Amino acid sequence: MAFKVIGKIVDLNGFPLKGLYVSINDKDPFMDDFLGRVETNEAGEFVLGFDEKLFNQDLLECERSPDLYLMFFVQENGQTKLIVRESISESRFKERCLDLGRISIKLTK
Repeated sequence: MAFKVIGKIVDLNGFPLKGLYVSINDKDPFMDDFLGRVETNEAGEFVLGFDEKLFNQDLLECERSPDLYLMFFVQENGQTKLIVRESISESRFKERCLDLGRISIKLTK
Protein backbone atom coordinates (compact mmCIF):
# COMPACT_ATOMS: atom_id res chain seq x y z
CA MET A 1 0.00 0.00 0.00
CA ALA A 2 1.28 3.48 -0.84
CA PHE A 3 2.07 6.28 1.57
CA LYS A 4 1.22 9.93 0.93
CA VAL A 5 2.57 13.19 2.37
CA ILE A 6 0.71 16.46 1.78
CA GLY A 7 1.32 20.00 2.94
CA LYS A 8 1.35 23.71 2.17
CA ILE A 9 4.51 25.82 2.31
CA VAL A 10 4.19 29.51 3.19
CA ASP A 11 6.62 32.29 4.06
CA LEU A 12 6.66 33.94 7.49
CA ASN A 13 3.92 36.36 6.35
CA GLY A 14 1.64 33.47 5.34
CA PHE A 15 2.06 33.88 1.58
CA PRO A 16 2.24 30.59 -0.40
CA LEU A 17 5.63 29.66 -1.85
CA LYS A 18 5.19 28.54 -5.45
CA GLY A 19 7.98 26.62 -7.17
CA LEU A 20 9.70 25.43 -4.00
CA TYR A 21 11.12 21.90 -4.22
CA VAL A 22 10.29 19.46 -1.42
CA SER A 23 12.45 16.34 -1.06
CA ILE A 24 11.18 13.53 1.18
CA ASN A 25 13.66 11.04 2.64
CA ASP A 26 13.73 8.14 5.10
CA LYS A 27 16.42 8.25 7.81
CA ASP A 28 18.37 5.02 8.19
CA PRO A 29 21.46 4.08 10.26
CA PHE A 30 23.78 3.64 7.29
CA MET A 31 22.29 5.20 4.17
CA ASP A 32 19.10 7.25 3.96
CA ASP A 33 16.46 6.41 1.35
CA PHE A 34 15.28 9.04 -1.15
CA LEU A 35 11.49 8.75 -1.43
CA GLY A 36 10.77 11.50 -3.92
CA ARG A 37 10.80 15.18 -4.82
CA VAL A 38 7.95 17.45 -5.82
CA GLU A 39 7.46 21.14 -6.65
CA THR A 40 4.89 23.28 -4.83
CA ASN A 41 1.99 24.62 -6.89
CA GLU A 42 0.54 28.18 -7.09
CA ALA A 43 -1.01 27.78 -3.63
CA GLY A 44 2.25 26.45 -2.11
CA GLU A 45 0.75 22.96 -1.84
CA PHE A 46 2.42 19.65 -2.53
CA VAL A 47 1.46 15.96 -2.60
CA LEU A 48 4.00 13.17 -2.81
CA GLY A 49 3.26 9.46 -2.78
CA PHE A 50 5.71 6.60 -2.33
CA ASP A 51 5.65 2.85 -1.85
CA GLU A 52 6.89 0.87 1.16
CA LYS A 53 9.67 -0.74 -0.89
CA LEU A 54 11.36 2.68 -1.27
CA PHE A 55 12.12 2.89 2.47
CA ASN A 56 13.02 -0.80 2.76
CA GLN A 57 15.85 -0.91 0.22
CA ASP A 58 18.53 -2.45 2.42
CA LEU A 59 18.81 -6.24 2.65
CA LEU A 60 17.55 -6.65 6.24
CA GLU A 61 15.24 -3.63 6.41
CA CYS A 62 11.60 -4.25 7.30
CA GLU A 63 10.23 -0.89 8.47
CA ARG A 64 6.46 -0.53 8.75
CA SER A 65 6.58 3.24 8.34
CA PRO A 66 9.38 5.62 7.38
CA ASP A 67 11.36 7.95 9.65
CA LEU A 68 10.84 11.00 7.48
CA TYR A 69 12.70 14.20 7.02
CA LEU A 70 11.94 16.87 4.46
CA MET A 71 14.35 19.18 2.70
CA PHE A 72 13.18 22.38 1.04
CA PHE A 73 15.06 23.79 -1.96
CA VAL A 74 14.85 26.82 -4.26
CA GLN A 75 16.33 27.34 -7.70
CA GLU A 76 18.53 30.45 -7.88
CA ASN A 77 20.68 31.39 -10.86
CA GLY A 78 20.54 27.84 -12.21
CA GLN A 79 21.62 26.31 -8.89
CA THR A 80 19.62 24.38 -6.31
CA LYS A 81 19.92 25.86 -2.80
CA LEU A 82 18.88 24.06 0.40
CA ILE A 83 16.71 26.27 2.62
CA VAL A 84 15.87 24.03 5.57
CA ARG A 85 15.69 20.40 6.71
CA GLU A 86 12.87 19.25 9.00
CA SER A 87 12.38 15.88 10.73
CA ILE A 88 8.87 14.40 10.91
CA SER A 89 7.61 12.06 13.63
CA GLU A 90 6.41 8.72 12.24
CA SER A 91 3.56 8.69 14.78
CA ARG A 92 1.88 11.46 12.80
CA PHE A 93 0.98 9.04 9.97
CA LYS A 94 -2.72 8.16 9.89
CA GLU A 95 -3.96 5.57 7.45
CA ARG A 96 -0.65 5.93 5.54
CA CYS A 97 -1.35 9.61 4.92
CA LEU A 98 0.57 12.41 6.59
CA ASP A 99 -0.98 15.88 6.39
CA LEU A 100 1.65 18.37 7.47
CA GLY A 101 -0.74 21.31 7.19
CA ARG A 102 0.91 24.72 6.84
CA ILE A 103 4.67 24.85 7.13
CA SER A 104 6.15 28.33 7.53
CA ILE A 105 9.73 28.81 6.38
CA LYS A 106 12.02 31.79 6.13
CA LEU A 107 13.50 32.53 2.73
CA THR A 108 16.90 34.19 2.82
CA LYS A 109 18.23 36.36 0.02
